[in-house]
Amino acid sequence: EIVITSSPLAITTRSLPNGISGAPYNAQLVATGGTPPYSWSYSWSVPSPLSWMTAPASGTLSGTPPSAGQWTVNVTVTDAALTTESQSLALNINPAAAVCSDSGSESLLSGQYAFSLSGHNEAGFLAVVGSFTADGQGHITAGEADTSGALGAQASPTASGSYSVGSNKLGCATITTSFGTFVTRFALGSIPANVATKGRIIEWDSPNASAYIAAGQILQQTSSSFLSGLSGSYVFRTAGWDISQTGGRTSCIGYMVANVFVVSGAEQDCNDAGTMSDPVPGATPPPGTYSNFDLNGRATLIASVVSNAGTSTFHFTLYMVTNSQLLVVTSDPYPAQGGEMLQQNVPTGSSGFTQGSLNGNAVFYLTGESGGGSESAASLNLVIADNVNSTLAVTSYADYQGTWLGGGTPPIPQFTCPYTVERSGRVTVTCAANNGAYTSLYLYLTDLNTGFLVDTLAGVDAGALAPQTIPAGGISALTGTFFSGLAEAVNQEIGSNS
Repeated sequence: EIVITSSPLAITTRSLPNGISGAPYNAQLVATGGTPPYSWSYSWSVPSPLSWMTAPASGTLSGTPPSAGQWTVNVTVTDAALTTESQSLALNINPAAAVCSDSGSESLLSGQYAFSLSGHNEAGFLAVVGSFTADGQGHITAGEADTSGALGAQASPTASGSYSVGSNKLGCATITTSFGTFVTRFALGSIPANVATKGRIIEWDSPNASAYIAAGQILQQTSSSFLSGLSGSYVFRTAGWDISQTGGRTSCIGYMVANVFVVSGAEQDCNDAGTMSDPVPGATPPPGTYSNFDLNGRATLIASVVSNAGTSTFHFTLYMVTNSQLLVVTSDPYPAQGGEMLQQNVPTGSSGFTQGSLNGNAVFYLTGESGGGSESAASLNLVIADNVNSTLAVTSYADYQGTWLGGGTPPIPQFTCPYTVERSGRVTVTCAANNGAYTSLYLYLTDLNTGFLVDTLAGVDAGALAPQTIPAGGISALTGTFFSGLAEAVNQEIGSNS
């Protein structure tokens, strides 16, 4: 006897994207489980349906709102077995966006770019990753995007929009997808040959309780890399929210080998609101796969890992920047996470990493929430790695929701952390910290003194490690123009900037 079971019917859309008065609106409702196909019906917080909105049984809401306002849309999905599930969703239409004051240098943004936005709206976490083509004249002419989190896991086969750039390298972009329109501001940098290769981007919603607070990157793509695909070992970092019944902030860092559409040797350390799942030493997970990369650099990846919680499978959507750098978003119902993936540079003449792969001066940052998981937290940390004694001497500059950890300057928390490096680049760090700053950290190396980190606390702090190189003339010798932006918007209460 063969018994086939399905998961219960559920609406995975937890919010509707904000709209803009006078601009086309589009939103797709998403359900999972039950017995497809699905049919949608609606009721509204006003006596009759919104006259500007088309709301068919397919679950695609569209139209052009003539004015700003707020409504509640009550949606019901019915599957083929006549099972129903209902949910109330807030619909917010914002006033028309302020005219962008930065313009006249649109040629600085030209070609194909991968982009990411990761943050929160009033319904919870939302990650967006995609690709767009800028024509150098202010038009986004092609692209696609994927999202995970409050809108449900969705893919938009097209993206369009417009942008402007000022001589100060600051600019604005409106990116339209099938699951929503994103109004953004950005700062460009690394501009050889008068075309930007990098930037930092933030969402620019009108101030209101439903605003999407998000930050991310813009990275010029090398389209010739799309044909060759993945090759070698990669390290990934993702962060977001577990929207299951045990919801909380979550982050994973890990390692995989990907060659000729096969994923092998995958492992990861995940912190889900303080509950850790760590790889089982010597375990061999079943192999995974990844797809061809399309003309926008998009592909999908499936991999399995064996941890102390059992064998699990995760699904990524990838947008390639180059063969060695990709932006990622999860496509599982939960946890919803966004992040990036970097190719490992294994030390020359070695088959793997060693204790000597951490040595000398480095810095790392962590962003997350406080130990209770309710307040934003950020830290910058100076590290002196001693590979002879296998210890890290750490000096930490940390802020928990506006409170300086350690009571000010001085004292600055300082502590010593023994560490162990595995051949895969996985590093276990055990800290004895003043003021309870850290208990343990996990690190996956992408190069010498370089990699991604996550801690084990309920606040789920995650970040990156990089070598520290001080100019010969000291810090005062730093000159030039720099661009910057937040690594992550960890909740809706903390702002973002670029």
